[in-house]
Amino acid sequence: MGIILNDIIPEDSGKPGTDAPEFLLRNQAETVCEPMLDHFKNRPYLIGWHQYLLGQGLRRPDGDWQGFYRKMTKSGAADELSNHFARFKKYWKGPDIPVYLLPIDMENEELLKRLNRKNGVTFPECIVLFVDETLPLPAMKALLTHEYNHACRLMAQNNDEASVTLLESMVMEGLAEAAVKKALGEKELAPWTGLHSKEKCMEWWDNVLRRERRIKNRRHHDHFMYGGDGLPPMIGYAAGYHLVGDYIKHTPEHTGRARLKVPAEKILQESGWPH
Repeated sequence: MGIILNDIIPEDSGKPGTDAPEFLLRNQAETVCEPMLDHFKNRPYLIGWHQYLLGQGLRRPDGDWQGFYRKMTKSGAADELSNHFARFKKYWKGPDIPVYLLPIDMENEELLKRLNRKNGVTFPECIVLFVDETLPLPAMKALLTHEYNHACRLMAQNNDEASVTLLESMVMEGLAEAAVKKALGEKELAPWTGLHSKEKCMEWWDNVLRRERRIKNRRHHDHFMYGGDGLPPMIGYAAGYHLVGDYIKHTPEHTGRARLKVPAEKILQESGWPH
């Protein structure tokens, strides 16, 4: 499968009423989002799936979709990302799943600031990437590397959204950024990797995250991963990055491919963090 960059432009047909926001959103759901549902074993409802993707950064239908498609094709970025995917699919022996490349919502200032104009969501069945088409190619490759590492980890651990523990969510983030660092250098690391010191992360791990680490289902992890309501922002992400970093230091003999197969609890034990 690999990179999917379709030329569907969600727009009005020129007929009366087709420029209304409700029509444009429905058209976007049917033309852009619905084809993705065929990949899922448990097919989501289209309306819910569409709303989820909008919340994750999908550009609204009245945004510049033509500019996105033109930029991604003429710059060669789509082809470069296809080659990048093929390289890591071979190295990690990962799943052959579709990777949808979509424009990010340039009006969502909070999302753009927090995520550096890019975001991604990964499931066992597919990956969806949202990018600002003006991003440098290495930044796009970093996002693809991060999200495809998630897909490989889910396959290696035979996990899905419901079975993943909080510790596994943290480990997944740490492993993904370790892969980015190795492939593209520190400059392409996500901003949250440097948000908190290791000492601060270990303190929050010891006081809060450690006792909650067996909570299952990724939808129940948001409070601990993203922070808020008394927790520092992105604390679960940052703690996962530092925890995995210590694990890698203590196990230099392991390759990136081998680490995908190591259970989260064993990674915790070998990291030297309290368990």
